[in-house]
Amino acid sequence: MQQHSKGFSIVELLVVIAVIGLLISLLIPAIQAAREAARRSQCASNMRQLALATLNYHDTLKSFPPGNIVHEHLVTPETICCFSRNTSARGIYCGMIGWPAFLLPFMEETTLYESISFEDLAYLPDKFHFGVGCASHLSAHGSQNNLFAATHMPPTFTCPSAMRLAPPKTHKDYAANGATVFAERTTTGGVFFRNSGTRMSDIKRGTTNTFLILESSHAWWWTPPKSNETHFTQTGVNPFFWVHRESSGYIAYMNNYPFEPPPDLLLPINTKTNWMPTVSAHSFHPKGTNASLCDGSVSFFSEKMDIIAYINLFPISGGDIKPKL
Repeated sequence: MQQHSKGFSIVELLVVIAVIGLLISLLIPAIQAAREAARRSQCASNMRQLALATLNYHDTLKSFPPGNIVHEHLVTPETICCFSRNTSARGIYCGMIGWPAFLLPFMEETTLYESISFEDLAYLPDKFHFGVGCASHLSAHGSQNNLFAATHMPPTFTCPSAMRLAPPKTHKDYAANGATVFAERTTTGGVFFRNSGTRMSDIKRGTTNTFLILESSHAWWWTPPKSNETHFTQTGVNPFFWVHRESSGYIAYMNNYPFEPPPDLLLPINTKTNWMPTVSAHSFHPKGTNASLCDGSVSFFSEKMDIIAYINLFPISGGDIKPKL
């Protein structure tokens, strides 16, 4: 009697492999989506901690922390920004200390806070990201007294979804509401600006209708002239508590830079317009970004939300912004 083989035929094996491959192709997007949801949730948790620290600062000192502090004794030929010959840039310098430093005591980071020398320059351990601006040719800059703090940023300041182009302990992924570009130089209508001390009572639109802190992934993208391709730099932006003339650590809804056409360019979420991603709200979360409001709440804002509704969450004044679109 002829016996039949109990093995698989080649056709059956190929069918099984094809089915397994199909199942894997269906599972991978679901797994990736679940991982991103977890990362986005962790990012939102980080923002809640930062918002809570900011509100605790306000409860203790009766104002929000300054966006950045400017000490006139630090404005020297060695530290002054190369564009500070312009009237709008006078009195600022490379290495201004920004808002994250002031939150540290309210995040159980008192030791790190006490290591900062606030009368000295901040410190930046890597090369600047722009070819112009603050001492762009230097590999590092600032006061050695602040080297330790600059290189030991708490993990709360990093988004787990962000592309890590810089060491995780030197560059943050969050920025403060400065409203329009160059908040480090003057008052721009947002919660934070140069030597600011905004109070709750100054927020005429209400704390539930005003941004506090938004995402600003430290990775910097750039679209070269006459090109539709977007590239990422190999150095980051948004250093920990360092501020210079490119508005490090600030978020803007509008580019009012007079030399960058077109004027009054609106900056929606996740824009890739020219160099504006360095000061606009942007993240590596699909289709939007997390942001906290002045009441401490955190929500996810879609990059397709109405632009007028979006930009009116920035100013602390009572009137609506009605730009020319």
